Amino acid sequence: MPKRLDGFHIMIVSKYFDQIHDFFTLETVCRKFMGNITKFHFNPIPLTPKTLKYFPRIETLNIWSKNEEAFMNKVWDDSLVTPNISKVNFFRVVIWYEVDYKTSVIKKSLNFVFKNIVYGEGDRLKYGDVVPPGVATVGEDAYYGHVTLDNIKIPESVSELGECCFSNCSNLREIELPNSVIVLCGFCFQNCYKLKDIRLPLNITSIEESCFEHCALLEEIRIPSGVSKLKKKCFYGCSKLNLIEMSNCVTYIGNECFKMCRNLSSITLPANLKDLQLNTIFECDKLDKIEFFCE
Repeated sequence: MPKRLDGFHIMIVSKYFDQIHDFFTLETVCRKFMGNITKFHFNPIPLTPKTLKYFPRIETLNIWSKNEEAFMNKVWDDSLVTPNISKVNFFRVVIWYEVDYKTSVIKKSLNFVFKNIVYGEGDRLKYGDVVPPGVATVGEDAYYGHVTLDNIKIPESVSELGECCFSNCSNLREIELPNSVIVLCGFCFQNCYKLKDIRLPLNITSIEESCFEHCALLEEIRIPSGVSKLKKKCFYGCSKLNLIEMSNCVTYIGNECFKMCRNLSSITLPANLKDLQLNTIFECDKLDKIEFFCE
């Protein structure tokens, strides 16, 4: 028997519309879809002073871009302001674009909710080395060259470590990454000479260029199954590395990925590997066995 969407389920579907005209069109389909737009207590699309009136029950305002209309609920002084518009009060204003941690602290007592907080170098210098709960990204260069940092725990709210965020932390020995982290950007741990062990998060999907370059004491690395590409120089110069485990999901290994891993004696290449770039396993002095995994 064919099933039809009722009013409740069509509202869920319409949350994914991206144009106001889509909502108008839906209401012309049949009588039970009429008034769908008036059921929303939040805006599923960016609004303007003209389209706000079509969502009369809104309590939560979602803002996805700094350039969207905020109806005088300003995060920054240079936020978009439409001339001759009065402030509209909402129970909650949810900001989905990136803001620094300092901004989230300043606005904490108001009705703002920040979904994409970046903890950058300026925040670290002001608020300290501990990454606060609620932060989504450890920003680019956030801890760059912090030579007195020897250990750090990343909170479970974090999904990304930015480019060079721990680069040249030459005394960093230990870092705890939660499974919420899915991206390690380029040069993330470059020149962390004393980093000996790291457990990669189970949900990680991206390990970018030179991520662990010259982590001279790193001995073992296990690549979770969500990672399909190991980028250029990812483990370049990891001279103590003696164990590398890759899942069969890895299809690409970039230039010089394991170059100068002088303690590596054997490596098993994944069954689904399609692209092995130049000098991937070059100058690995102890390497005497390369195996190709076959299922």
